[in-house]
Amino acid sequence: MEILRVENLCKEYGKGQTKVKALDNVSFSVEKGEFVAIVGASGSGKSTLLHLLGGVDRPNSGKVFIEGKDIYKLNDDELAIFRRRQVGLIYQFYNLIPILNVEENITLPLSLDGRKVDEKRLEELLNSKVKDDVINFEKLGVDYLFVDEAHNYKNLYTYTKMSNIAGVQHTRSQKATDMFMKTQYLLEKNNGKGVVFATGTPVSNSMSELYTMQRYLQPKTLEDMGLYSFDDWASTFGEVVSSFELAPDGSGYRVQERFSKFNNIPELMNMFREVADIQTPDMLKLPVPALKNNEYNVISSESTKDLKEFTETLVKRSEEIKKGGVDPRKDNMLNITNEGKKAALDMRLINEMYDDIATSKVNKAVDNIYKIYQESADFKGTQLVFCDMSTPSKISGKYDVYNDMRNKLIEKGVRPEEIEFIHNADSDAKKANLFKNVRIGNVRILLGSTSKMGAGTNVQDKLVALHHIDVPWRPSDVEQRERKNIKTGKY
Repeated sequence: MEILRVENLCKEYGKGQTKVKALDNVSFSVEKGEFVAIVGASGSGKSTLLHLLGGVDRPNSGKVFIEGKDIYKLNDDELAIFRRRQVGLIYQFYNLIPILNVEENITLPLSLDGRKVDEKRLEELLNSKVKDDVINFEKLGVDYLFVDEAHNYKNLYTYTKMSNIAGVQHTRSQKATDMFMKTQYLLEKNNGKGVVFATGTPVSNSMSELYTMQRYLQPKTLEDMGLYSFDDWASTFGEVVSSFELAPDGSGYRVQERFSKFNNIPELMNMFREVADIQTPDMLKLPVPALKNNEYNVISSESTKDLKEFTETLVKRSEEIKKGGVDPRKDNMLNITNEGKKAALDMRLINEMYDDIATSKVNKAVDNIYKIYQESADFKGTQLVFCDMSTPSKISGKYDVYNDMRNKLIEKGVRPEEIEFIHNADSDAKKANLFKNVRIGNVRILLGSTSKMGAGTNVQDKLVALHHIDVPWRPSDVEQRERKNIKTGKY
């Protein structure tokens, strides 16, 4: 694959008698993976050629193509961005600026590009060690990459000046970075082909995730349209909206700026459809049970005195955090939100000393599950129960929702072998056998979390009910739970 091509490159300095012809109709090409040495006497034009190839200087005539892009058709600003992000130049000394240390040499280009330095990532780089000393990906001979549940790789770091705007992705994961490097290698190797992503939720939590999908699959398209960064993409296809939102601590409302509105949707979708084959449930006509009366059955529980008192402590903790006097390693808003979700489900998740309230969410769910269990006994109707805020525990005396519900259902008359946890199927073979037993009605009540039971769970043959014991973090998690199990016209 050709990565560099030079056509009739000419460069002159000076005029009249002082004119010097540094380069005269130079033409050549370089394939990806090649190492090229330019040899010549002092003053023969080696440095001039490198400056022109790197976009540091402009020729009098001729063209330079890098990965098919004529770099001198770019204006000065576009060329500066392209050079800064796509071209590496090492001059006659190994440090770009010898008086700077390693950390300063790393952070300088980010500063010049207007990017905020990620201190945590910088520390990881400075302290990193080689993890693997084995054959690399390029030598494995992989020609095509099929990625199922591709939304699991959405945490690809986004460089942006919109760091204080909600709805813009700031998280980073090593597996997403690793996947990005592999996809870019295969796209370059196969002329824009060689990668297939499959997902039911390409946009699960923020609009910026669509940009992430395009970075994976359409890097050249984004570049050809002049969308060199997320900020370019956001100014073209999105808008920051100010609106009232419920505060995380539940104490009231606040004005929040959020990147949450699409613009130029037809153009964006036309571009995305170049790589996306979008199939909706209505188009697929999957054989899944219909939602009864086409509406959800919402069962609510009254807030208890203990829950109200605990919520007040969460509000006080959040106020202290806002003042800036709390070490985030000891307490932060994520801890507060997480504990609030646990307390709303069952106070015993906070402290086992709290009472078992007869009208709690867990007990009402148990009553409803057993009622449906009896009503569907004739044909062995099955039920799925989703709960993310707890996991089965084998520690004696430690409370968890899973074992609490199981024990109470057994007390009511459900046979123990008819209740299973998805967590017990810790291999593909065990999971396949479990799903088979659910499909034929041997296991009638299956409990699990979104991550373990949301994707790839095909057990809808005898399904009569699906229970959300708690509310997952993202709307896409609800979609993952229901996608293969419920057919409805609205969500």
